Amino acid sequence: MLKIRLACLVTILLFTTIISEETSTAYRPENTIIAFDIHGVIANTSKTGVCKKAVRFQRKRAAFFGIFKPRFLKNMISSLWQHATFHNVLQVCDQYNPALSELLIDLSAEQVINQDVADIIKNLKAAGYTLHIVSNIEQRSLQILKRKFPDVFNAFDAEYIPHNYDARAKIIRKPNPEFFNDYFAQCVPAGYNVIFIDDSARNIASFKSCSGMQAHKFVNAEKLQSELTNHSILTEN
Repeated sequence: MLKIRLACLVTILLFTTIISEETSTAYRPENTIIAFDIHGVIANTSKTGVCKKAVRFQRKRAAFFGIFKPRFLKNMISSLWQHATFHNVLQVCDQYNPALSELLIDLSAEQVINQDVADIIKNLKAAGYTLHIVSNIEQRSLQILKRKFPDVFNAFDAEYIPHNYDARAKIIRKPNPEFFNDYFAQCVPAGYNVIFIDDSARNIASFKSCSGMQAHKFVNAEKLQSELTNHSILTEN
């Protein structure tokens, strides 16, 4: 009878330990990275800003007539046929229509900051967490945003964005698993947890498949705050 009771006690203890380990990943500043997408999370396109920028752009004539140059048309059609990404389009523009490239970069950087998310970023930084940008943004657009909104972007410790700028090559972008595998290899120290925040369900699914870690499908700042509070990363406002 005593043996049966002891066996039951040991089983209960083991079961409790297993459940505890599975349900209580400890997210702490020393072992956790919070990774943010930009578009649709930190910032949103300013339609007013885009319109004003397009109207005020001084090289509109050069950008427009450059579209009809045979070499531009040939290379643009070829690039779009093979790799229809913003990065490849810009590479062709850089070579054959620099004015259009400049305009597209300026328009893509016409963003307004989601202030509620900016406040969450500020609180995460104050709590000591490592913050990363993990985005498909083009590098020149990112540099413009960093100059326009230094209070937000200076909070980030690292950034990982598409980096193969070759019009003839495939750009590795989210949700391609290679993008996330390279991100972990280059930016995430061994033993760290990453919580990824993105507004795309495809990107979220790919990240989880590659890493097995937590990801939050961004809807609004209130739900993000609640999610981080549930993980004991932030406290309720």
